[in-house]
Amino acid sequence: MNFNFEATLWYILMIDCMGANLAAWFWKDWYEKNLGYFLSYFPLTKAWCLAYLVMTSWLGSVLFRLDILPW
Repeated sequence: MNFNFEATLWYILMIDCMGANLAAWFWKDWYEKNLGYFLSYFPLTKAWCLAYLVMTSWLGSVLFRLDILPW
């Protein structure tokens, strides 16, 4: 199996996207309590995380159509 740099980056991005969405939908209080300093730089809102999920999914579908993603 060949190493595919684009696929590896997409999988890392998708893991980050899932973590952000889980934090935005279920653990927002924990995020605001423990990471208050970063809150001004990285606001955690459901709308931004949903947009992040849509863009990441779209990128994954493009990579899949180009046969870059294995599944």
